[in-house]
Amino acid sequence: AMSCPRCDAADRERLMALYLDEMWPKLPQDRSIHLVDFAPAYPLSQHVKRYPRIDYRSADLYRRDVQDRIDLTNITYPDQSVDVFICSHMLEHIPDDRKAMRELRRILRPTGFGLLLVPLIVGLDETVEDSSDASEEYRWKHFGQGDHIRQYGRRDFVKRLTESGLKVDQLGVDHFGRDKFHRHGIADNSVLYVVRRDDAKPN
Repeated sequence: AMSCPRCDAADRERLMALYLDEMWPKLPQDRSIHLVDFAPAYPLSQHVKRYPRIDYRSADLYRRDVQDRIDLTNITYPDQSVDVFICSHMLEHIPDDRKAMRELRRILRPTGFGLLLVPLIVGLDETVEDSSDASEEYRWKHFGQGDHIRQYGRRDFVKRLTESGLKVDQLGVDHFGRDKFHRHGIADNSVLYVVRRDDAKPN
């Protein structure tokens, strides 16, 4: 990942900021917008907190520097209470990731959206996972990090989200434009996964 020398934002955070900047004016103007930032990244959280009408909450299971202690598989927020969530590079740590996906759908307002990113390897479609007691060495070798329990494949990641009742938009250089990607130091093959409730599906 490429970090910004000025604010240390990774390219994935700049990608999320571009989309949030684009979407913020389109959100309801007559009330505050409830945004939850799971496992917040400092540069992006500082950027987001400056938005008008924002009601910002930070959340994490283990970190002490957040407002809410939240387990993604059992989120304590009410149904349909969140306009926007940011959830980057968390699902690969969670054994029951499908339950977490269903919970994220549950808390989203029908008009809301979430930004969901996981580490993906170009060309890998199927997910490799092992929730048994694999050694840290094995996890580094197969999943790229000692505390990851799976390496998502792109097609399977989208399938899991869809099966959890979420519609998925994959936004890349075609959406944002090559100029914008280059100006913000974002790799041409970067993709932002934006999820919304698929209310065509029964709960």
